[in-house]
Amino acid sequence: MNIAVATFANLLSNMVKLFCGLAVTKIVASQTGPAGLALIGQMGNFVTILLQYSNVGIGNGVVKHIAEYTSRNQPAEAIRLIDTALSVTVLLSVGIALVLYGFKDVFAVWILGDPKFSWIVMCLAVLLPVMSAGYLLLFVINGYKRIRDYAIIVSLQALIGVIFAWVLTVSLGVEGALLMSLASQTILFFIVVTFLIKEKKICLPCFKLERKLLRNLIRFAVMGLISGSLAPLTQMLLRSYIASHSSIEVAGLWQALCRLSETYLSVVITPLSMYYLPRLSEIDNYEDMKFELMASLRFSVPLTAALALALYALRNTIIPQLFSSDFSQIIPLLSFQLAGDVVKVTSWIFGMIMWAKSMTGLLVFTEIIFSTTFTVLSIFLFEQFGLVGTTYAYLLNYLIYFIFLIIYFSRNLRLLF
Repeated sequence: MNIAVATFANLLSNMVKLFCGLAVTKIVASQTGPAGLALIGQMGNFVTILLQYSNVGIGNGVVKHIAEYTSRNQPAEAIRLIDTALSVTVLLSVGIALVLYGFKDVFAVWILGDPKFSWIVMCLAVLLPVMSAGYLLLFVINGYKRIRDYAIIVSLQALIGVIFAWVLTVSLGVEGALLMSLASQTILFFIVVTFLIKEKKICLPCFKLERKLLRNLIRFAVMGLISGSLAPLTQMLLRSYIASHSSIEVAGLWQALCRLSETYLSVVITPLSMYYLPRLSEIDNYEDMKFELMASLRFSVPLTAALALALYALRNTIIPQLFSSDFSQIIPLLSFQLAGDVVKVTSWIFGMIMWAKSMTGLLVFTEIIFSTTFTVLSIFLFEQFGLVGTTYAYLLNYLIYFIFLIIYFSRNLRLLF
């Protein structure tokens, strides 16, 4: 199966996810405004960080090793790997949940700026083990390359998420929207478990941590923790900076830009993540790697550019409809943001080689360096040009990252084999 087949197999699912994401954004934006959207962004980033730390960032390691065990016809090894990974996730998520529950007031002020949201943090603590298990098991589906099941799962989660958004946000306002973000993550667990039980790919964790399998996964821990937590942490820091140096409403406008990119890029990134990492993990020679890399670039980059151009051409219609009239100020900012999205996807295709071939040192180096440069550039250019400066920083940072990866892999890709 090639990238084109994988993409079209997921097309319906991704369109469902896209329109559901737009619907959720519209509901939250219209009911809570820019300030509410900024808080939702803070909570979403915080949950992402917690999910990464709950499974020590081993998700992509699970994908890689399940793909390898399956290609070698070693199903028993794959099952033991799942049990080890799930045991680690359950144990860590319970520990993190206890910390959250014990310091719920502190986290409410730190993340959301008000102790009145402590009950939201308490709900997060209670639900975190279930959310973490579902998050990990979705990587299991990916590792088995169950494209049809993956498509159905993400579609069901997206559809249920719209229902949660409508009921909770309309009835409870900002607090309902925050609760919605937790509920939609929680339902993922029950959907994924249903599919895995049907395929007899999972059993209850026995908490027997096999050293060999654990070592294989721990190699991905540093990469996963760094990569998975730096991006949302950077967003949280920048959102707080913008709010403190301008206003929470301006921070909400910046969140709208980020949300817009995340929503439409899911059409490209979801099938890539489903197909690309397992495929790269299987490749054991330079020529196949080069072919897969070029095929992915030829398909994904033009698709991303086409989506970005369409969005830019319809910007005056889409932005008010997608958010509300309160967000019309982001319309002049879209050109650099959308250009940055195209470069981001191009860079991502090269960057996944680091995951597939366990290039821990390089991945950690690039994540730390380019998260730092993005933060510094965003703050500097925000001070110079206002909110549009953050879009300059977004494009410039990904251009530098892309150039770095091109230079590195043009010299070292063959040496991997």
